[in-house]
Amino acid sequence: MNKLQLSVLSLFFIMLAAFPLSAKDFNSSIENAREAYQAENNLEAFQSLRESIFSLWDDIPLTVLNAKLVKDHNNYISKDSNVYSAGEPIYIVCQVVGYKIEKTNSLNHITIATDLHVLDPEGNILMGKKNFGSFDFVSPFPNTEFKMDLTYTLSGAPPGKYLLETVLRDKNSNKTTEFVKTIKIEK
Repeated sequence: MNKLQLSVLSLFFIMLAAFPLSAKDFNSSIENAREAYQAENNLEAFQSLRESIFSLWDDIPLTVLNAKLVKDHNNYISKDSNVYSAGEPIYIVCQVVGYKIEKTNSLNHITIATDLHVLDPEGNILMGKKNFGSFDFVSPFPNTEFKMDLTYTLSGAPPGKYLLETVLRDKNSNKTTEFVKTIKIEK
């Protein structure tokens, strides 16, 4: 089993553990997936598991998974450290789940706004920017995989440790979440 398959299974079992098995459609699709898997019909098993995810999707809180500092937004190679020079771009990639998928005509919309807060190590806000980013994704298919690329640049920041707090706001619902990445600026 490769890393992608393990990640998908891990996410599925996290969601499974977080929500009781009480919904009839959820239990039914899980049973269908089990039967299809045992019959070695992996495509049908996958489709049934996907149905089970959609049966509880709206009840999942807006959540950021796997937020990491990367060298760039082309190859997504993890950065070896959290140390930057002043003015050097800070690239972050993360996976977002639990957003509301807004259906309009035949299209599915995901709309996320982000705010940025730069804090000192004690948690005091040094700077903030509301609506720092806006992410709109439109697809003819409902999508439970949403990757967000963020680029921050702290121009003129004196050397020191900073906390970058990113707040995500789902524009299709009232769901919000945040995550923090610690970085260090050197001369």
